[in-house]
Amino acid sequence: MPVSGAPPEPNPAAVPTDFVGVSDPRPTVTLDAVSSSQVVIKNGMATVELRGIVRDPIADNVPRGYKSAGLADIDSVTITVDGSEYSAGTNKTFIIPVKASDDWARFDGLKDENGQNKYGPGKPPFWCQHPYKGAFGPAYVTFPVSEGSHVIRVETSKNAAGNTGFDEVAVTLEKRQIPGTGSSEADTAGPAAVLSLYFPQAPTPQQADTLQYFRGEREPAPDDPSLTETQADSLALAGQINGLQTEITLLNFVGLTAQADTLTARISYTIKGVQTGQDLTLTETGPETRLFRFRFADPTPESLKANIYLPGSPKQWGRSPNA
Repeated sequence: MPVSGAPPEPNPAAVPTDFVGVSDPRPTVTLDAVSSSQVVIKNGMATVELRGIVRDPIADNVPRGYKSAGLADIDSVTITVDGSEYSAGTNKTFIIPVKASDDWARFDGLKDENGQNKYGPGKPPFWCQHPYKGAFGPAYVTFPVSEGSHVIRVETSKNAAGNTGFDEVAVTLEKRQIPGTGSSEADTAGPAAVLSLYFPQAPTPQQADTLQYFRGEREPAPDDPSLTETQADSLALAGQINGLQTEITLLNFVGLTAQADTLTARISYTIKGVQTGQDLTLTETGPETRLFRFRFADPTPESLKANIYLPGSPKQWGRSPNA
């Protein structure tokens, strides 16, 4: 039987092996590390900020925006929280768009024999003609506060081979006592919903001042936790409260007067290496009492618990393809 076409070369050139495509190409997701500042807890809900990048070996070989049977560039990612589809409070899937770009920067460390960039526009590697990178975020995921680890999965839309990829991050929420309390009353409405700061002596710029920190609508007691100014006139006081390293910084403080004063304090404390805090404006109980109080508004158990749930160090889970 005649065969059309030219015969193959007896010893064709070897295919470059710097970047070899896989037989079942899957996209990958890489989430940015999640810090404690990206986990906000308010009104019984936790909100996590997510960003990340997407790569795909098929999109690496198709020009940006080119459409064939499917969309070569990964166009979106979706989210699940603890195995349930995340809808952002609606009845629709929460879809996050992915912005595509060429990614020649990934080859910056590869040089040829002359010390020049080995790959770049106009001289791509064989298996990566159009290096692809997709970026998404910031995206915000909100879910009810409850103790334990909550796993957030970010998964891509299908690539041209029908495959998806994902990455996960686990946010651990742990209940702790509010500094200055030592009983379950910390979670209830009533006297424990009042935060009190007391200056045993009027603050002066000439010496390191002290203040006492306690919960409750009462007079200060000698055994209440005490914090000491880190240095004279720094307005930053530090100490241990319930075994937690606690810092209180007085903001825009110019001194006490003969009237009932107010002051704003930035109160922060550290649990397992994670720092959290808030700015509160406290009011003096009367002229020259040096006792300042803040009452949490509508202190329901839920709202107070939200103040004492803290994110543990977020754990980035290993990446694996979606079966």
